[in-house]
Amino acid sequence: MPLLLLYRLVSQYAGDLAQAERMLRCSRRTIGNNVLLASGPEDDARVFELSPHDVQARAPRDGVLTTTNHFVHESMAARQNGWVVPNSLNRFARLDALCGAARFNPELAAAVLRDSESPADEGDPWSCLENPGTIYSSVAEPSSGRLWLRTNDQPDRPFVELTASWSTQAALSAV
Repeated sequence: MPLLLLYRLVSQYAGDLAQAERMLRCSRRTIGNNVLLASGPEDDARVFELSPHDVQARAPRDGVLTTTNHFVHESMAARQNGWVVPNSLNRFARLDALCGAARFNPELAAAVLRDSESPADEGDPWSCLENPGTIYSSVAEPSSGRLWLRTNDQPDRPFVELTASWSTQAALSAV
C-alpha cells in the first residue's frame, strides 16, 4: 500500500495510538519510512519506523520524542547499514541534545527547529536542523490539538498555527 494512502487511513480511522500501530503493522508496506503520530486525548505520541518487513515503535523519553529521517530503533538501524548519511545522524544528535535540555512549549520547540548550528566538525550546513533541504517544519501540541507549520522557502517566514475544523472529541466519537 502506498504510504500516503496508509497514513490517510490511519489519520482518518485510528481512534488511538494502539489502533494506529495495529493498522501500520497489518498493512502491506512497500518502502521504509518514519512517521510520528500524536494523540491528543492520550497526550502521547509514537515514532513508527516502517520497512516492508517490520514496524518498530519508539515512545517519548522524559516527555520528548524526536525523529529525523533514519531509523533509530536498534532492530531497524541495522537495515539501513550503508544508507544513513552522517548529516542525518548529526541532526538527530543535535535535536536530541536540544530537546533534552528544557521543558517545551510550542515557541521553544519552534526555536529548536530553526537551529542552524552544525554539530559536524567541518560545519556541514546539511547537519543543521534547519538546512538547505528543509522544506517544512512542524510543531504539534497533542493535548490541545494545536499544530504549527513553517514553510522554509523564505528565511524570515514564521511558524503559522493551523486551526482544525473539528474538535478532538468529535473526531474520536466519529471513529
